[in-house]
Amino acid sequence: MKNFFAASAALLCIGVLYSCSDNSRSSFDDAPQMSSVEEVITEEIVTEPETQPITEIKLATADGTYIYDNAGVLTGEAFTNCNDYAGWLYKERLINAAVVTTNDLGGKTPYEFAEAAYEEIYAGKGSGFLLLINNDTNNDYIYKTGSCSVYVSSESEKQEFYWATRELVNEDYEGAVLRLMKLAVNCPSHLFDNAGVFTAEKGAELDSIISACDTQLSVLVTENSTGSTNEELLQMYFDRRYGSESGIMLLVDTASKTVTAASNGELPQELSSVLDKANEYAAKSDYEAAIITITDAMGAAVAESATTSAN
Repeated sequence: MKNFFAASAALLCIGVLYSCSDNSRSSFDDAPQMSSVEEVITEEIVTEPETQPITEIKLATADGTYIYDNAGVLTGEAFTNCNDYAGWLYKERLINAAVVTTNDLGGKTPYEFAEAAYEEIYAGKGSGFLLLINNDTNNDYIYKTGSCSVYVSSESEKQEFYWATRELVNEDYEGAVLRLMKLAVNCPSHLFDNAGVFTAEKGAELDSIISACDTQLSVLVTENSTGSTNEELLQMYFDRRYGSESGIMLLVDTASKTVTAASNGELPQELSSVLDKANEYAAKSDYEAAIITITDAMGAAVAESATTSAN
């Protein structure tokens, strides 16, 4: 991950655009016109939506920097809390998370600036969620790639931006940043579909199956164009997600149409015995069947283990 100092030229991205009726700050989009918040937000959000308090998540000190506070609005504890939360998203959800604040867009539009920032920080790769706090033109922006584009809906953005805008106007930058970054937890917790293979509905279904099968099993779906072998790439993601903790991770590579597995010990026999079958399905681009083949085997292993313990 690179440090972000200046953004370069960028492509346009899609976001949400509306303005608050009681102030001049808004989220930004390439839409052709402005709409008042009353026009785009329904009566269902008259009361503030409930969000998961940060205290309900066990946050460790982030290993790295995810907050690029060029505007100097997040200091001390506020910076630490936001950085730790972004680090949690980076590790637990494999989301390339970042917050960039600026007082000067350098003549760029917010979406150009945000896209360029993401390119600079993460080389444009993976599933990303970058929040731009823009104190230049007061048009804030969320740049999303990969699974974040699928699972973080425009409607949910509108709702949270409605409240976050009020916080920003009151200079509660920490509250606004944490509120908006929490949108990323709408992404699956065990299925990381960086390749965009599955619809939101199918991805949620598979994520539920993987979670129920074994909480230490996760699946990364990607198109490996990194120059690294699948084994090397998988090990990098495994270390990022699990570290020294116990876990099993699968890499489904849509480029080679293969499935690779890794753990911090020997692979369970139940998994090893079905990897060939899973690869047969992957070779036919039937990635759902490949995953189900493995979760079925791992689920049986869990059930057998529970039965043995009971006896």
